[in-house]
Amino acid sequence: MTRELPNLGPAELDVLRAIWERGPSTTRQIREWLASHRPLAHASVATILKRLHQKGLVKFRKAEHGKAFVYETQHPPQHVRSSAVKRFVQRTFAGDTLSMFSALVESEPLSADQIRELRRMLNRLEAATRNASKRS
Repeated sequence: MTRELPNLGPAELDVLRAIWERGPSTTRQIREWLASHRPLAHASVATILKRLHQKGLVKFRKAEHGKAFVYETQHPPQHVRSSAVKRFVQRTFAGDTLSMFSALVESEPLSADQIRELRRMLNRLEAATRNASKRS
């Protein structure tokens, strides 16, 4: 089980997403990547990176050239998303995953492809549950 990560704001998630998409990046590179949908000042991106470092979500090293630092994420996207979803389900649905899923599907209908993928995921989950109960 992965440890729960600290709560993240939208700007922090956008900065993490920039690093996941680009790979290790400088503050300038992150700011440029964000510019089309979240224009931020250089100092704002630097502040967000400092907060993410304090939260243990990014690490940094000196760039090979110049004065810049290169930032990398400490956790893969699925770990960060999983932690955020767990917190959201607990806070919004009192931990009731089925209610959360029902609200999600009712608000945004699934395509036929998505339904097939969901069916495959449920089949795998059901098989894993059966296997676990056989071992008990």
